[in-house]
Amino acid sequence: LGIEQDMVPDAVVERCEKEFEMADKVMVASKFSLETMVEHGVPREKLVLNPHGVDLEFFQPPRVRPEGFKVLYVGPNYVRKGLIYALLAWGRVKVAPQDEFLVAPLDSLPLDAPGARATGRVSNDALRALYQTSDVFLLPTLEEGMALAPLEAAACGCAIVTTEASGV
Repeated sequence: LGIEQDMVPDAVVERCEKEFEMADKVMVASKFSLETMVEHGVPREKLVLNPHGVDLEFFQPPRVRPEGFKVLYVGPNYVRKGLIYALLAWGRVKVAPQDEFLVAPLDSLPLDAPGARATGRVSNDALRALYQTSDVFLLPTLEEGMALAPLEAAACGCAIVTTEASGV
């Protein structure tokens, strides 16, 4: 299916654990990340919640939305991101000819689904336009620290559909 595995090598995990142990404080971007780190043995008093922010001058709602229903996914094709599940679900839904499921910034999709297409790499301006012309931003993630894309999409007026594991 063309899904990339994003397993973290043991040496990286060991280095991170040593760094967490040596650190006075560890910054985390979401409550989900904070709770996960506590569950894995990092003392709560070492953790500082510092959520991501969005440039609200750049990411703004559109003046007018186009016709049709558009769903947008932004991210890589890793198993943990859940894109394959979203495409399988989209393929089971009866969609109108003008409805779209856009996947950025991938060059190709891991499977065919009617009305779904990959955008390829996009500039920041083009990404903003995708957010502004989409009705729904979808992040079907199985595991996420705190994704910035849903915050950018929300700033552009998209409804956000995600999982409890998104950190949002």
